Amino acid sequence: MTNPGAQRLVFVGNRAFVWHEARRAGLPLVESLAIAGTYFDRQADQLGVPVRRIGSKRDLLDTLAALDFDLLLCNGVPHILPISRIARPGQRFINVHPGPLPDLRGADPVNGAILLDRPAGAAVHVMDDGIDTGPLIARRRFPVPQGADVRLLYQMVFEAERQVFRQALARNFEPDPALAEPVSADSVYYTIRTADRRLQPTDNAALTVRKVRAFATPNQAPAFRIADTNLRAQAAAIVNGAALDQMSAGLDTNQVVTSGPDFLVLTKPDGLVLLDRVSGDLGAIGRGSTLKQSDLND
Repeated sequence: MTNPGAQRLVFVGNRAFVWHEARRAGLPLVESLAIAGTYFDRQADQLGVPVRRIGSKRDLLDTLAALDFDLLLCNGVPHILPISRIARPGQRFINVHPGPLPDLRGADPVNGAILLDRPAGAAVHVMDDGIDTGPLIARRRFPVPQGADVRLLYQMVFEAERQVFRQALARNFEPDPALAEPVSADSVYYTIRTADRRLQPTDNAALTVRKVRAFATPNQAPAFRIADTNLRAQAAAIVNGAALDQMSAGLDTNQVVTSGPDFLVLTKPDGLVLLDRVSGDLGAIGRGSTLKQSDLND
């Protein structure tokens, strides 16, 4: 078995947590490749660490072809690499994925864990020509904490990525037979769809809350339409109590119970939903205003 400390490593990705772990472990980094415009790119610039910026898949493939390395470590690479075509003899391609493979394959497993009500986690796997389908080296899986939104879950998953990287390093990046399991019918692949970021009259209370918590950031906040007003929410919770029940008496499903400067309470068939940190013009929204179908082009 080759000593991992003797392997020439190339890192490529969009975040720096695993990259820091590789440096702390003393792995010989031949090159650090940062996806242009990402967190890793910005942090490397702040730290004054030299990195090569990657602007496209073609750029990445050309760069890898010109480098001499033993191990490629990917963490947040937005491109599918043709491994069987580009790997040279003796090279290994390893990916650190922010989901508990084989479940939650795809580009957005952290959002998917909340939206689809599935366990979150992280995994390290050997890369093949599929999408997140190679043999598993290490994995951590945990339930999404009650009430957590995507901001908290991202930080938990980043910590899990560091943990599974250390476990994979201890195994010299060799697959763990105990983790061998096929992609089954109940495993999901998740990449964000426009429809997932729209609150609709057909959504029940639980799904409404999961949608908001899954995209609880300013640039992803789910959109919805009440009366003729387009709005976005960054926080949500199911609320209940006798006083709220009295306030909602006589209202139909999907109507506003009460509203304030940046929140409103909405009736759903299975409960009342507080939509909070709402952006948009709430001035014309009042009791009885109705949630409308939201056009995917809004």
